Amino acid sequence: MLTDAGSTPAISTTCNTGLDLSRPDISHKFQTLEETRQNHALVSSGLEVSTFCPQNDTNAAQDPLKDIGTRECKSFRNEIFNEFEQIQSALIQEYLYISKRDGYVAANIQLRKRQNQLSYSTLNLAAYDSELKVFAREQAFFCGVWGAKLHLEEAVIRSERMANAFSFQIDSSLTAQQKLNRLSDRNWWYRKARALRNQTLAEIERDMGFVCQRFAPYASERSVQNLRATQTKQAEFMKQRELINHKGECITLAECAESNTSNPEIRFAELMVRIKGFEEIANEQNHTGVFLTITTPSRMHRSLSKHGVHNPKFDGTTPKQANEHLCRVGERVRAHLHRNNITPYGFRVAEPHHDGTPHWHLLLFVPEHHVNSLIYAYKKYALEESPNEKGAQKYRFKAEIIDKNKGSAAGYIVKYISKSINGKGVGEDSYGNNAIESSERIITWAKDHRIRQFQQIGGPSVTVWRELRRLKQVSNNPALEAARKAADKSDWAAFVRAMGGPTSNKSSQPIQVHYDHVYAIDTETAEVICIDKNKYDETATKSIRGLSINDQFIATRFLVWHPLRKLKPVLDMSAKALEKAHSFGSSIVSEARDSWTCVNNCTEVATSH
Repeated sequence: MLTDAGSTPAISTTCNTGLDLSRPDISHKFQTLEETRQNHALVSSGLEVSTFCPQNDTNAAQDPLKDIGTRECKSFRNEIFNEFEQIQSALIQEYLYISKRDGYVAANIQLRKRQNQLSYSTLNLAAYDSELKVFAREQAFFCGVWGAKLHLEEAVIRSERMANAFSFQIDSSLTAQQKLNRLSDRNWWYRKARALRNQTLAEIERDMGFVCQRFAPYASERSVQNLRATQTKQAEFMKQRELINHKGECITLAECAESNTSNPEIRFAELMVRIKGFEEIANEQNHTGVFLTITTPSRMHRSLSKHGVHNPKFDGTTPKQANEHLCRVGERVRAHLHRNNITPYGFRVAEPHHDGTPHWHLLLFVPEHHVNSLIYAYKKYALEESPNEKGAQKYRFKAEIIDKNKGSAAGYIVKYISKSINGKGVGEDSYGNNAIESSERIITWAKDHRIRQFQQIGGPSVTVWRELRRLKQVSNNPALEAARKAADKSDWAAFVRAMGGPTSNKSSQPIQVHYDHVYAIDTETAEVICIDKNKYDETATKSIRGLSINDQFIATRFLVWHPLRKLKPVLDMSAKALEKAHSFGSSIVSEARDSWTCVNNCTEVATSH
């Protein structure tokens, strides 16, 4: 008797027709919603551990399974293969491998498990984008009908219950009408379904063994092709989507993306400017650079690095869960360092091993007398789990103190940053693959599993830096002008000095980002508009409007871009006028975005100074 991952019921090998013992007795098509065994917690909590090792020479088109199993068995498996066409080749290869090793009964049982993992209530997690759009339209339609025919509270209860069946959560702080507005929007359903589809397929293909050095490092071929198709569609959309301002100037979203950090070249350049700036500050203050590498316990690695074969210790941990493990290590280290008044600054890069298991590289700077304490803290928590397993002391954690006489500290991390953005200048990755091709796979991996690749540790806000680069006019405020000049010259070290140093608290830094709703005047109607609502009638997230220094507001956003209306921003409207504009309820719908936070909560500590 075998069981699915987690706490799912056992699958019997007894056929309910009494004719074929190879057919599991539960068909998902006839289950009620309450009987559905698959749920999102199972997908994200780890998949069924598979020992399957895919082969490159299998050709599904030649029907390699034609002589395996009974006639009824063939009908059973072909129905599943056709149902999940996007991952059909992988399912066939796994079935062939298991049937040769353990027989077709075991292969059928494993295939049923894959079907359960890919069937999320009425959602096919191997569906193409066009099918997901149909699914999204249907779910939104039902919610809309309930909203029109039922009492509001009852409509929300039914709609929310349907969303929860797919583990799609709604913010509990929203009003009933706002919840229904989201649940009646097909784009909301489509975004949720596509993210779940991409992550689940990537997890299953990795679990099968398709993501490894000898087959497809970092991400599967299907994932890479899917990302290319998505990027092509996005590029076409951005080229066609035009925005205008009150001056009548027109720009496309594609032109916007080319001029900010969405452009890989700009993203790489900015990261390197910041890293080199930190190194310059460290040299000035005689701080020491430390390069750290942290990886996960052996049980989280799907494939062995030497030959890419199955790791017998693998427990089904997904890349997302493995990265969350590293985040917990980081949280405990930060709390430990805070208790000891140690404030490092630098950067962290998350990248995958060949089998998609994440590991971290950190370049940190601290005073020389804190180096040993820093290394001790990271080693202690990196090895907290399974410290005595074979290879843990050698491979789980590595620390290297940077010798300034041997080279630049930035040189230690530049290849990891380049490899995770565009691969230029690297040549080959750690496994001998072309770095430019590998970078596409690494980006695919990060998007599929929703893993943040880069994070600055310590130092001033990069948002302040970016806003200062918008300012061209000389300021009479010395602190503001020093920071503005530094940003304008791309001198991160000078910017850090102007902001109080690399270890200054955010509250003590002289310049802060100013967030507010956008107030504008329609140049055609003279109407005062406040963009304070999104398309779901929720209070919109306040956007960046400028900077503040000593409670003084400095505007950095002088234009409002909109697809339909020519809006002139109001930069100096009095409080009374703003209150009057609000009293009229003047607002304009803006594109909605899911709220999120980059705050990482560590353990609370009591520190005495």
